[in-house]
Amino acid sequence: HLEAFLSLVIATNFVLIMVEADAGAKCATEDVICTPVWLIVCNAAMLTIYAIEAAMRVYAYRADYFMSGWNLLDFVIVVTGLIDAVMSAALSGSKIAGVQMLRIFRVGRL
Repeated sequence: HLEAFLSLVIATNFVLIMVEADAGAKCATEDVICTPVWLIVCNAAMLTIYAIEAAMRVYAYRADYFMSGWNLLDFVIVVTGLIDAVMSAALSGSKIAGVQMLRIFRVGRL
């Protein structure tokens, strides 16, 4: 059941990435944050789910977790997303370039 739930989360996140990209494309300047608050909250919830999943898998599989290419990709995406979230909060909304592109690789798990 966990895999089905995570597949749904990944598919939903894919849609949110498209909505976020569309909102960003409509933004006239980069000085203004064009992402709606509900989308920021959804992205934070998705990142939280991914971080919990990664923590559970690391706990369950220990060192074997890092032997899978998919797990390594997930781990890099989650850690980069967490760094981006911390930096965005610390720097009032600035984003690390490329983090959104990394998130799209999660769709490959479907």
